[in-house]
Amino acid sequence: MLGFNCFLIAASIALGLCLQRHHCRSRLWVTGAVLGGAFLLGGILLWPGLLSIQRAVTSLANPFGLIWISLLALTGYAWHKQDRFWIRSLSACLLLFMVGGNGELTGALLRWWQKPYQSIRSLEEGPFDIVIVLGGGTSLDHNKTPVLNDGGDRVMLAARLYHTGRTPLLGCSGIRTDEWKEEIHDPRRQTIAILTEVGVPAQDIVPLEGRNTKEEMASIAEAAEARGWKNIGLITSAWHMRRAMRLASSADLRLEPLPADSSVGPWDWRDLSIIPNSGSLDHLGLLCKEWLAALVKR
Repeated sequence: MLGFNCFLIAASIALGLCLQRHHCRSRLWVTGAVLGGAFLLGGILLWPGLLSIQRAVTSLANPFGLIWISLLALTGYAWHKQDRFWIRSLSACLLLFMVGGNGELTGALLRWWQKPYQSIRSLEEGPFDIVIVLGGGTSLDHNKTPVLNDGGDRVMLAARLYHTGRTPLLGCSGIRTDEWKEEIHDPRRQTIAILTEVGVPAQDIVPLEGRNTKEEMASIAEAAEARGWKNIGLITSAWHMRRAMRLASSADLRLEPLPADSSVGPWDWRDLSIIPNSGSLDHLGLLCKEWLAALVKR
């Protein structure tokens, strides 16, 4: 997608020349025109094919791509009008949107946040007395049937550890704070339903309490003391593991981290990541939530 980058650079130069045509000397015009033409020619020569064009157009045509284009146009217009207030306001919004929506930047932040646990090979750990899977990897479809969501790797990792003999018991936690909703909305109940469907006997699943991570750690500590569990594995999303282990330590609970759902893989630059996307903003939202939780010690 190097050709796509060249097209973007050429378009930026052309936009800058149009907006500043009344303020630039002819020499700058010539220099800009030469550079813009060179990048445009390079884009044509390096463009990889129809599939890449379709991907670029799709990325630009979705709501986040359209918002990005709109912010670029409005910021450029503010610069043209020399309106300092709108220049600063729109430039700040554009910068925040591009940084937060850039897949490579948010991916790098997630990899840094998950680094303490990235070397753990969860399927090779154990044996354990029990493995606890925190709620959050399931949801309900339109028929109120439990299904795996984006964090569903938590549930499948628990099932794989059980079926490979790493643990004789699985613990499931997670109760919704919306007390008026029926029980099926509880992540705990959804997780149990899916685990039994993939062959885990109901008698080998231990329901645990907890409306949030802090309460879940307290429930695990209470159950561990009552049942004599010593080697306890904890499954949660890799981005959530720091908070879970910090709260476990506060509850004087020793757990073995078993991260799942890392959300990002090895670094691999993608040219279209320059266009903001919803997935990157979602990852940034997760990180902000974890940082805020650490700040208030929750």
